[in-house]
Amino acid sequence: MIGQAGRPELWVSVAVMRRMRSVLVVCVLAAACGPKTGPVASAPSKEASRPAIAAHPILTISQGECQGTCPVYTVTLWSDGRIDWNGDLNVARKGAAHATIPLDQVAAISKAFADARYFDLDELGDLTVPPTCVKEPDGSETCTVGRDVVACTDTSHTTVTYVDGGRTRTTDDAHCQDTALSRLEDVVVPMLHLDGWITGAARFP
Repeated sequence: MIGQAGRPELWVSVAVMRRMRSVLVVCVLAAACGPKTGPVASAPSKEASRPAIAAHPILTISQGECQGTCPVYTVTLWSDGRIDWNGDLNVARKGAAHATIPLDQVAAISKAFADARYFDLDELGDLTVPPTCVKEPDGSETCTVGRDVVACTDTSHTTVTYVDGGRTRTTDDAHCQDTALSRLEDVVVPMLHLDGWITGAARFP
């Protein structure tokens, strides 16, 4: 009697287990046969597809020899702030060296060239001098164009090449007299922080 009393409960348990197994099989088949989905590829952003602007040299200064112990070097500034140095004679750092200045310093150097009107300077390194005119006693007017020019042979020449957009210009400064070009060099060279490489007295920032 005990065994017979327990048999209905046993059959109920077996039936429930079979039903659960059928449901599980249906779920597995549904998962296997259902539509396959995967990670959705996102469209490339405009920033990612935009080509990067390559850095380019915007300023090269070459300092030449003199009859004394003038430093001889070439330094190039790139649009991304990179500086390439090559020391030759009478400098603390000979050979190649590299450093970087902040972009706001690059912008300040470009502004200095704009303020000096570098592309308007004449072959002597100054802005064109307007003609000087004098009234003659007979009422005529005599005009002269030009200015005094000082020649020298024992100074160090500085060659400057500057690039601004599609414009490029190279000038040569013999440092024979005070000009707008020499004053521009006096402003720009300290912005490049070359003291450490020229004299060794200061470290490059």
